[in-house]
Amino acid sequence: MRISHDRLGVPRSRSGSLKGTLAADSTRRIDCSTITAGAAGSTSVTLVEAPCVGAHNGEYAGLYVAPVMPPPANDAEKQQLGSHCRPVVAAYGGVPNDGSLTRRFGFVFSWFGLAEWKRGNRGVQCTLWMKTTATKLMKGAGPSAFPVR
Repeated sequence: MRISHDRLGVPRSRSGSLKGTLAADSTRRIDCSTITAGAAGSTSVTLVEAPCVGAHNGEYAGLYVAPVMPPPANDAEKQQLGSHCRPVVAAYGGVPNDGSLTRRFGFVFSWFGLAEWKRGNRGVQCTLWMKTTATKLMKGAGPSAFPVR
């Protein structure tokens, strides 16, 4: 099997068996990343793959699939689409999806673009953005691991 792009859109050429690919300790999983904010006032961020057993501040939390609807046409509509990641990252982190969520951690999202949307891929990738670094997966860690700050 050949994989042409990873989750972050970086071209890759891989071959071989997919056996064990989704195991928690698989080196092929792309669950964790280092997230760096863009320039002041910018909404852009940079995600770089990172091993989950090494220092990282981002973890892939899941996918929100939008209903059949027109694609987002401007930044405000893209932000509205991304807001659907709130319950995804809350559930992943094991914390309530309430007013304190963004004081516990942030989140970033990406969609696959207009061409994919028109093909029916309305998936929005949701990534939890921690305020501190971790050296293990934080899935389900709960409020004690993500205190309100």
